[in-house]
Amino acid sequence: MIKNVDAQKPEDVTTVYETANVFASSVVNDSNTYTTSALYKNNAGKYFQINTIVPEYYQYMGHILTDSAIPHTASQMQIGVPVIDKTAKNEYWITLYLQPTTTSPKPYSWAYIQAIFNKIK
Repeated sequence: MIKNVDAQKPEDVTTVYETANVFASSVVNDSNTYTTSALYKNNAGKYFQINTIVPEYYQYMGHILTDSAIPHTASQMQIGVPVIDKTAKNEYWITLYLQPTTTSPKPYSWAYIQAIFNKIK
């Protein structure tokens, strides 16, 4: 989710002028495949704050934010919430890094606990 806000630091934000949900594809390892999204600048707010919705069994590791189309690699990763000063440039590239928290995720339903297979009542 991208928020149009009034402050650069997330803890200093007092007003959220608008929000936009953006969907992007995911890849494994470093890749220079990008999903293009366009946001229109309105006069309210000076910054775009990018908040990540992290799926279950994953954790947010960091991001890379650049104002030119250069390759992104994990060694350049920064920690924290990415913030774009919308008065500086017109285009930005961002890569968000997620890491799995387990190698054996459970199903999303609790019905699997109650189901007893291979037994006839």
